[in-house]
Amino acid sequence: MKQSQPSLRAHLLEAAKQNLWDETVRCLFDHIDYIDRDLYQRAVLLGSQRNNTKMQAQQGLITRERERVELAQNDKAFMDLFEDINPDILVNAGEEVQFDDLKIEISLPELKIKLNNYLLSFGLLATLDLLLEITKDKGPLHTLKHDFKSKQWEFSFEAQDDLLQWYTTEERFKEELMVLIQALELANLRTGWEKLVNEWTALPHQITTTNYHLLFPEAEDIYPLIKTDASQADADKYRRLLHLAQDAFKLGDYELSLKYCRQVQQYIEPASAQLYEFLLQAFFNQQSANTIIEDALKGDCKLLQQLFVYVGRVNSLLRKQTTGSQSSQPGIQYRHTEIPRKKLDHIVDGLSRSLQWYGSQIDFDYVLTNERDSTYLERRQAMEQYLQIGVKICRFVNPKPTLVETLLNELAGGGKFDWIGTDEAHQLIDHFDFPAVGTFNSLLKQVEHQSGHSLQNMYALNLRNSLKQKLNQLYKAYPEVKHGLQADQESTLFHMVSKWLHACKTAYLLFEQDKSFLSLAIQEELTKPDGLLDWFTFDPEGQLVERQLQGRHVQSNVKTEYEFIVKSLLGDAGWERLEAEIIQKHYDRWIAR
Repeated sequence: MKQSQPSLRAHLLEAAKQNLWDETVRCLFDHIDYIDRDLYQRAVLLGSQRNNTKMQAQQGLITRERERVELAQNDKAFMDLFEDINPDILVNAGEEVQFDDLKIEISLPELKIKLNNYLLSFGLLATLDLLLEITKDKGPLHTLKHDFKSKQWEFSFEAQDDLLQWYTTEERFKEELMVLIQALELANLRTGWEKLVNEWTALPHQITTTNYHLLFPEAEDIYPLIKTDASQADADKYRRLLHLAQDAFKLGDYELSLKYCRQVQQYIEPASAQLYEFLLQAFFNQQSANTIIEDALKGDCKLLQQLFVYVGRVNSLLRKQTTGSQSSQPGIQYRHTEIPRKKLDHIVDGLSRSLQWYGSQIDFDYVLTNERDSTYLERRQAMEQYLQIGVKICRFVNPKPTLVETLLNELAGGGKFDWIGTDEAHQLIDHFDFPAVGTFNSLLKQVEHQSGHSLQNMYALNLRNSLKQKLNQLYKAYPEVKHGLQADQESTLFHMVSKWLHACKTAYLLFEQDKSFLSLAIQEELTKPDGLLDWFTFDPEGQLVERQLQGRHVQSNVKTEYEFIVKSLLGDAGWERLEAEIIQKHYDRWIAR
């Protein structure tokens, strides 16, 4: 028995009133033998208008009264549409007519018009993808797509001129595609191309995407919405707002760019990895690296934490959307499970430069400075903040090797403070409450894991150069204290050099027993009886003894340190031989006095 026309109209109207637009369209398709194009296009327009009215009311753009009036008008227009359905085309309610079974006729001129309109509405790449679906000879299309993609990467968009030039370039590619469209022949079209064209260009639930005009040099096309129940109106607004965000970003209005992105986040799509990447970039440029670092050094890390949230959110969503755990929507194929590192380089570079500038304002050197004034603790705590912030940037944004190198150099004794030392058993220990040993090992492991190879040699070389520079500064300072050297001055100088020697030993242990640090200690200082200082002397009985060194962190003497360094480098036999040589050299020197 056929379903009555009033019953069908009531079904359609009820679905429309509940804003079940997909249900309305399915119902329309399932209960007619063929599609009346005019009726269908009217239905598409009315459905979009209804969704747009509801969205404007939700955002406060129109009053509730205005919403009620517009929806009532929409209901009447739907009823008029349903009145125009010919009763003769009704079928039994149980006999559903699937869209795949409907006969679709599209002439070649009509196809070309549809393709040109699609190009204007959804962009070059989307149109190329459609043509690749329906044509047999794909060579010219693949060539055009490859050339277009290659051209995208040539533009830096550092200046507004570059952006304008890109728009001109894109228009040229569109003209080339229009030429290919006009040259289409029926013989070059695949079987079933009519159905594919209709699916791409007619169905309202077919959410489409357009090429994105490169918000950032590495940006990709705008991906479709994640939520599968999104309307075409939502998809259009999503794309439009991101284009507005792009324009604002390129004009340097980062606050406005953030505003557009947050509208998408709040009202349309809160789970898009690409959206959060845009939020990340706009937020960083709006706040600036200096402001973010200054805020963190003052103890208020809200801005830095916000940056970390955006990075973490992008990576989390990318992993979910790449594996398909968040979306079953076809066509969303993310190429990465986290943000490509090069996209974060400029953020890390900016934060690193700002952080290092603030660090350079802390005036201290543990080797060259012996006296501790009232500002010592304050300066050390400032450097602790410096290290903590740097470690967080590496952990939550990107462990870029250059930033890691700076942090490791400071932790290992090549910078301002001696964070790490050794105990009597020659084991590494933290000098302060700050977990320097663990932080050093964790950072080194993280950056090597990312790079895929060992970077110890590079970082060790940097530390050796820093230690050499510290010793050279001591050599330059020595003539100034040599004349009229008092006992307390001599003690101060001994303490400075002993800290330098201990730093060489610590570096040897940190870098998995890199003996170059031991060689540095021996070559530069320990084996020089005529060097900077006399490390040994004779007691009243004529026996060679070492000068006692009472350090703040180590309570040992020169001989203990020296014996460990030489034995680690040359073995027990080497230690015995060099000990005899030193005794002889110092004896000859003593006789010559």
